[in-house]
Amino acid sequence: MSKLKKILSAVLVVCTIITCGFTKNVDAASVYGNSNSNISNGGYSATRGNYSYVRSSKIYKKTEESNYYYIYRTYKNGSTKKQIVNNAAEEPYINVVGNYIYYVGVYDSGNNYGIYRVKTDGTGKTKLIGNYGYNSFIVQDNYLYYIKETTNSNYDEVSSLCRYNLSTKKTVSTLYTTTSRYIGDMSLSGDYIYISAIGDETSIIYKINKKTKSRTTVYKYKSGKKEESCIDDMVYYKGNIYYTIYNDKNLYDENDDTCQVYKISSTGKNNKRLSKHFTKGINLYNNKMYYINTNGSICSMKLDGSSRKTIKKASKNQWYYSINTSNSRMYFGRVVIDSYDPFEGVLSDNIYRTTLTGASMVKM
Repeated sequence: MSKLKKILSAVLVVCTIITCGFTKNVDAASVYGNSNSNISNGGYSATRGNYSYVRSSKIYKKTEESNYYYIYRTYKNGSTKKQIVNNAAEEPYINVVGNYIYYVGVYDSGNNYGIYRVKTDGTGKTKLIGNYGYNSFIVQDNYLYYIKETTNSNYDEVSSLCRYNLSTKKTVSTLYTTTSRYIGDMSLSGDYIYISAIGDETSIIYKINKKTKSRTTVYKYKSGKKEESCIDDMVYYKGNIYYTIYNDKNLYDENDDTCQVYKISSTGKNNKRLSKHFTKGINLYNNKMYYINTNGSICSMKLDGSSRKTIKKASKNQWYYSINTSNSRMYFGRVVIDSYDPFEGVLSDNIYRTTLTGASMVKM
């Protein structure tokens, strides 16, 4: 798989307030740590009120295994930048609830990851969960939902979706466990959590009741014998699930890839393809979909798949990835490569902020 594919692969639930971070869900009267879309795209930014919390481009410390990054707090227009922590992972999955920031951090000289909590002023940093796999998590009210990876007595890899109480600092329940699939994206809404469970020949979107643990299948995709065909992105937004089907028929041909976006209701009805065009790394914000196209450019469309347009066009030797939205701003990564050594010659890999129209691009 090409470097472009790998980086792009690594890459709301509210009805009245869409701030993509510290948001209140009117239906469930809950507070969420970040938008489902941002978490699906690495959680590089989150919002609380007029402030955004963003992972830096600048590396605090390089190690052989993992780099340490800063998390900054900035006013919504980018002013008054303050350093909060200096051990954030490359994909930190930032959540902000109340006076606390939650994020995936690096420790043990870059050999391990953990889920950390720190006050919004940068004090009181605590590691809540150690030896964490490099996976997403999301906070709702007093609970943190995360993915635990273990190996059982038969040496099978086990992926579990767990619920962690932030008051007792203990895992209180396991909502789903699998040995035949890995857990991809997760989205929260009210009493339910939606996950994508990816297997060799089938990908499933599940709807799980967080209290009763009851599980229903929203959609099942059967890839058959196709090479690298699965559900890629999965985001819940305003009563619907938006997901993409990635298909690479020939691993040795970069030009045959497809990635099409679909919409299905949260009850599993009215499944519909929105666009036949390459659509990856989707972020739903203010009733629009922002995404990466086949050239690595940042684009947008309406939620029905119409009015597609390019916001930031990638050049031959660069591409964008991991779109996040906070406080009516867009945050994303940009990779610039050496045209003479495209696989090893990465010249820069930084996080930027722009307006939603792509103006005023600033490196974080």
